[in-house]
Amino acid sequence: MKSIQSLSTGTRLAAVFLLLLALSALSTGVVVSRLAAVSASLRQIERERLPLIQRLGDMSDQVNAVGRGLRNALIFEDETRIAAALVDTGRQTREIAATMESLKHQPALENGAADIARLSRSFSDYVPLQQRFVALLKDRHREEAGALLVGELRAAQLKTMADLDALKDRQTALISAAAEAGEEGYLNARGLLIALCAAMLVGAAVVGSQRIRRDLAPGTGEAVARLSA
Repeated sequence: MKSIQSLSTGTRLAAVFLLLLALSALSTGVVVSRLAAVSASLRQIERERLPLIQRLGDMSDQVNAVGRGLRNALIFEDETRIAAALVDTGRQTREIAATMESLKHQPALENGAADIARLSRSFSDYVPLQQRFVALLKDRHREEAGALLVGELRAAQLKTMADLDALKDRQTALISAAAEAGEEGYLNARGLLIALCAAMLVGAAVVGSQRIRRDLAPGTGEAVARLSA
């Protein structure tokens, strides 16, 4: 096998050029892969994480609305208004339960199983207290219902809200982390692309300078032929 030194200048230049092309293809593949990862992360934020945060925010609003509805039902004197408030709080509580069940199958909730389980337990502890409050109010035991509301029921509601906020905060932190990782990936890909362009320019300059020196060498190349014409 011929050694590198024994190869002609043109062959060596061609080998260098082919090496640059191979490095260019490899580097381009790495850049495209990193940009694809950044794009996938951004799509997940837009399609899954942000809607999830919105759902959790809606749940917080509903839990607060249920609390206000129960207080209103205790305060109202008119039976029609009391009944309407209880119907509305019952409907919202069922919607909260349905949303919570759907969260267990939410793909964006990685590492959130413990948070969901904790929230589910809190809500499960809260629902029977709300049902007891409604039963007391319907039986006209207003004082007992009021004591339950400001005592156990309120404490259970606050525990549910705290667990819901913890889940929401964790998901918000995941969005921030994904955004930072995406920005870092983009900057790395951009830096690699710039380095690739610089390497290509340097390589082209080296190849070009080698070709010029070869052509201007004494007794060789087209330049000598032109000078002797």
